[in-house]
Amino acid sequence: MQGSEEEAVDLGRGRTPFDVSEVPPHRWFLAITLVLLNFLDVGLTKWIIHLGGQEANPFLKPIINDPAAPLLVKGLMATIIGVLLVMSPNHRRFVDRATGLVCVIYTVVIGWNISVLIQAAQAR
Repeated sequence: MQGSEEEAVDLGRGRTPFDVSEVPPHRWFLAITLVLLNFLDVGLTKWIIHLGGQEANPFLKPIINDPAAPLLVKGLMATIIGVLLVMSPNHRRFVDRATGLVCVIYTVVIGWNISVLIQAAQAR
């Protein structure tokens, strides 16, 4: 019981269980990058579909033609992952590496999408 009283006293002095100022800058960068890459992926995919292409992601295929649903789904998922990333303990390097890997994978997918758009432009 005494530990919880000390915690309550600490919280009363302005300390919070999660202090945003303690999040390393690279975690903010990874979280924001992940969200932006997801939105860029949706935008490029919609552009490719407009030119006659198809969505390859089986989870997004049923909703990709909706004007807002893909943005909401991918934005929500990326935001949840980003929040979990910045809230995870700073000493957890696996979290940084895993999120970095996901960002690299999205960058490759976006590169692929851009190459598809370039090929479509050259074919016209």
